[in-house]
Amino acid sequence: MTIAAPGPTVAPVRVRTPDGGAPALDWMQPGDDAGIRRLLRELAMDGDIRLCMGREPSFVDALRLEGDAHDVLVARDRADGRVVGLGSRSVKPGYLNGAPVTIAYLGGLRAHPDYRNGRDFFRAYRMMRQAHCRRPAALTLTTIMKGNARAGRLLTSGRMGLPTYHDLGRYDTLCFAPVRRGRRAAPPHQVALRTAAPADQVSILAFLHHYGPNRQAFPAYRAADWGNPGGLLRNLQWTDMLLAETDGRLVGCAGLWDQRPIRQSIVSGYSRRYQYIRPIWNRAAPALHLPQLPPPGLVPNTRTLATLCVADDNPHVLTALLHFARRQAGAQGATQIAAGFHEQDPMLRPARRIPHLTLTSRIHAVTWPDDPNPKDLLDGRTPYLELGSL
Repeated sequence: MTIAAPGPTVAPVRVRTPDGGAPALDWMQPGDDAGIRRLLRELAMDGDIRLCMGREPSFVDALRLEGDAHDVLVARDRADGRVVGLGSRSVKPGYLNGAPVTIAYLGGLRAHPDYRNGRDFFRAYRMMRQAHCRRPAALTLTTIMKGNARAGRLLTSGRMGLPTYHDLGRYDTLCFAPVRRGRRAAPPHQVALRTAAPADQVSILAFLHHYGPNRQAFPAYRAADWGNPGGLLRNLQWTDMLLAETDGRLVGCAGLWDQRPIRQSIVSGYSRRYQYIRPIWNRAAPALHLPQLPPPGLVPNTRTLATLCVADDNPHVLTALLHFARRQAGAQGATQIAAGFHEQDPMLRPARRIPHLTLTSRIHAVTWPDDPNPKDLLDGRTPYLELGSL
């Protein structure tokens, strides 16, 4: 993994602060890790369920899940050295219109409320454009969570040199409750379910390389991505993969990914409406087979479904895999399972038939003036985002 360091062509940007100081916006330095983790713990994303992003014990290690190379912008208060703002760009191999390319993702945009100066925000994006030129990608994606209206209006305004945000549709994160006991439902006829063994890695990779290109931006995974400290799927072992087979042929797979040792989604609070709903929801949730809403400050014991791929989008295979994942997660003591789907994904409809809680975002393609318009670039394939890498 490489993280960009300040170069001679990129000058620090001065940012005004409430007390008249002059912190600088610059590329991340090795000593910024602790300050970045503190900032992420303190700032919650707006919405009915307010989430903070924990990156313990190392921001840099957690960043490895997002790509092979990274450009991280940091704003520091010059008076006391605090990190007060953050934004990142990560690149990794993926598929565009079925062909292998480099895909970029813009994420981690955070700023302390006292330092949200619009003019300086635009300057940060000009620096990010330099990173785009230095490390080009065929497609740049980002997501904006529903309920974060202020950020959405600003980012999509096109003002003062901001890149253009092209809305590519809704992205739903479905949260399912694990199954801890009770009668196991029989899988569909001729579908066998099992956990993978290390010897399955060749067939799993071949399956993903065959069916993954049917989705826009599906990652082009390599064997070293599983379990490797530098891999895109760090902490996900081959034995965490769940397989669906027909007549001995692989027809579906998904990884049951426990990311808590690397990165954490922390519920910091709820909107007033959800504060009222939460006790009622939690009493009814077990009977309705829904996940409960955790108390603020808790890191939920979540399993994220990774590399979710089904041959020909077969709804019966998907449903069997999801039920199998719920049983496996229940046996591990997990409190919820999360899976992400684009609104046009044919697998979303059968997934929604299982009781769930939905968190909604919008996917955007981000372009600078010299980039092609995504409407001219993309064919009709459904976008895919690896939920555990966002």
